[in-house]
Amino acid sequence: RESVDRMLSPSQWASSLSTLTGFDWREDGWEQLKNDRIGHRVLAGGVDGDGVDRPASAPSMSQALVVKRLSQLAAESAVARDLLAGEDGGLLRPEWWGLDSPSDRMEAFSELHWRLLARRASAEEAETVHSLFEAVEAQAGEQQAWQSVVSVLLRDPEFVSY
Repeated sequence: RESVDRMLSPSQWASSLSTLTGFDWREDGWEQLKNDRIGHRVLAGGVDGDGVDRPASAPSMSQALVVKRLSQLAAESAVARDLLAGEDGGLLRPEWWGLDSPSDRMEAFSELHWRLLARRASAEEAETVHSLFEAVEAQAGEQQAWQSVVSVLLRDPEFVSY
């Protein structure tokens, strides 16, 4: 029997991001992925109890856009909390800030990959992440480079499905 990936529900995804990064998507006091009336729950594949009574069974463009934006916001939160403020116990290790050695960075990326996707990164995956980091760092600095790496991993299909 073939394995069928299932998408995380919007509330499952929001809960995962909150736990990992400390980010809760709220606007005007409303949780954007956990309520039925106000927010982006339906766009992310959820239900509203009125017009949409079944969760999405396949990825959609609107879901991809919500996942992309939310992963960016969560990545900003994780980098600010864990790397810039130096809080320990989050998704990222404070000692990863300012790593100069490519091998130390590759080790950090490998650990981050393990934490988010529950499997070791292949050599090719680790090199791809490292290349992304270096390209963004050269253009926008280390903070943006970490945000980009975290954001890309948070929207990996292996993270948003089970």
